[in-house]
Amino acid sequence: MTKEINVNVTDFARQMSEIIGQTVDAEAIYPVSEGWYYYIQPPKSGSPMLLNSYKGGSMTIILLSKEDFKSLEDGTITPTEYINKANWLVGYFWGGGGMISGGYYQPMDIIGKNEDFRRYFKILHCRGFNRSCGYMPSKENCEKCQVENCPFCPFKELKSGDWKLELQEPDPRWDLFEALRKRFEATYPGFILRGFSCGARIPDNEIWLQANGRYTPDAPYSYRILASENVIRSLLMKEIKPEDWGQYASTFTFVIYSWKYVEDHLETKNWSVSEETLKKAYEEYDYVKKEQPVSKVDVGETPERRMSFLDKIARFFKLI
Repeated sequence: MTKEINVNVTDFARQMSEIIGQTVDAEAIYPVSEGWYYYIQPPKSGSPMLLNSYKGGSMTIILLSKEDFKSLEDGTITPTEYINKANWLVGYFWGGGGMISGGYYQPMDIIGKNEDFRRYFKILHCRGFNRSCGYMPSKENCEKCQVENCPFCPFKELKSGDWKLELQEPDPRWDLFEALRKRFEATYPGFILRGFSCGARIPDNEIWLQANGRYTPDAPYSYRILASENVIRSLLMKEIKPEDWGQYASTFTFVIYSWKYVEDHLETKNWSVSEETLKKAYEEYDYVKKEQPVSKVDVGETPERRMSFLDKIARFFKLI
């Protein structure tokens, strides 16, 4: 039996549909207290997330904190008041890849600069469609589209410019990763960083390292790093704006975090970082040393639908 949608939430969806110029289903408005895997961090109260998602077809979803959702439901705040007062975060939840490619958001004025926002979000809809199936919009759909001189359009007579230049999506996660990589690799020559993610229970002043399995004897020791959800969210929300990324990266402490499932039980270990412990972290992940090398499993590269092992990965991210 379908759950009846609260009338205030329905009105909220209607008003958002008018602002966006695209349909927002009331069922696609979610109260969220935990991040969606490592792609999207849980929203703060007063800072809802308006995201394009192609899960089940290109569509629009809105994530609210549980406190905000409850206030809308019980009428503590009206949809109009909430929409106008909120600090909106706009982006996408596409999944299927690493943290940086699978989810993104940034502060955006959806009221005062409505036309700029609408243009961005409509083009984002087509980008989501392309990401989901690999196809570009048809010429018929492009000719009907309200976006004039669309930089994403594949047809020259309807196109203008480069969408990557027009649609600015600055991503401070890249800046942080690069600063951390330079610091780590300068301190520990022969050891490299590959891959970036986040976790819910990581202290804000720590960066956790996990060993990546080697597949050839001469491959370097490489590690994936994880930052706090709070740090990643604050960077994307522009609450933190480092002037010197090298100095900012130096404020974090590297910690080795090792984990594995043993008969569905999660075993974890934490070590301070040294050359000895960096090599020790490979004991359970260096496939080169195993008699029967296993297939590569990398949550930064493998779509969720392909491997049931990712159910365990999801459990892991909830635990940390």
